[in-house]
Amino acid sequence: IRDEPRPVNVYGKTKVDGEQAVRQACARSYVIRTSWVYGSGKNSFLCTVADDLRAGKRVRAIDDIWSSATYVEDLIDRTMEIHAKGRYGVYHVVNAGVCSYYEFALEAGRLRGIARAEIDRLIEITHERDMQRPAARPRYTPMRCLLSEEIGLPPMRDWKAALAEYVRA
Repeated sequence: IRDEPRPVNVYGKTKVDGEQAVRQACARSYVIRTSWVYGSGKNSFLCTVADDLRAGKRVRAIDDIWSSATYVEDLIDRTMEIHAKGRYGVYHVVNAGVCSYYEFALEAGRLRGIARAEIDRLIEITHERDMQRPAARPRYTPMRCLLSEEIGLPPMRDWKAALAEYVRA
């Protein structure tokens, strides 16, 4: 199935408009779509939750939005593989599997060796529906790269395996 983008807010619309502008300006282009990117050097929830939990800090984690998480090192490697294949197009580059921020936090805590009871004490579950943000957010946005499969690239590793490498590093 090749889903058409259906942005739910201005941010998403500008991303789609940008992709279209790139493809119109240059047919020989690569568009890389990704989501929930984490890695060293960033200060987002996904990047800091493992260390925050290990330090005993309480964190808030949303449990009613699901997507594909992406370890930046895997994003870089796959982008280089795509470029080496030389097939232009739109690629979804994400680690395999789907999770919520809450599930991501649970796994990060487990990987840090924190007892489940302590993880449960440290994670405050929150819901997107209660966040009262000014812009709507999509609730379910996992990705799979059909074009990568067509050019013979294997599926990317599962998000839990990628997170384990990140936590070890």
